[in-house]
Amino acid sequence: MLAAAAPPLSWRITARESFWLLSNLSDRHPVTVQNMDDWYQYIIVDPERLDVPVPFELAHIDLTAASSGPKVSVFGHEPRYIRASPRPCAVCQKVAARRPLLDQRSTYFAVLGELCGERLRGEMDAVLPTSAEMARRLSGRGHPISAGAVDAHIKYVAEKLGLPKGVDRATLVAVVIRSGLLHQRA
Repeated sequence: MLAAAAPPLSWRITARESFWLLSNLSDRHPVTVQNMDDWYQYIIVDPERLDVPVPFELAHIDLTAASSGPKVSVFGHEPRYIRASPRPCAVCQKVAARRPLLDQRSTYFAVLGELCGERLRGEMDAVLPTSAEMARRLSGRGHPISAGAVDAHIKYVAEKLGLPKGVDRATLVAVVIRSGLLHQRA
């Protein structure tokens, strides 16, 4: 059993023969566990929740509420199969192939970075910038763009990530940060 206290979070890992459990001992903060094999998969363990079975063999546990903060890696039990050499899963390969790749040199990526910037730096309750504010900042850094074009790029990224039509910006930012599509910028 491993217990940790990384203010303001505290949790406990309990290893079993073929799985592991996570208890969130905090009375205020959820604990996020991310699948290291597929960063689209994660679970959130509510405060004061005990013995939650974690379905990932390899996982990161966030030590702070900020997604860019330190993590603990957990290497669980190796999966077991009926056959000694499991057959590749065609459906799994198709799902993995559909995952979006973001071009870090593109304008939409710069817009996304500007939209998520303050929250990437750990200010999770920061008000998101307006399209006009983002256009002004990006134009000042060599990306001449209008507020309308900012809106179009945000809509494009939301569609590329497969989010529902009309999703709000806060949801887009949360998905991007949680999925690790952007990293903390200085």
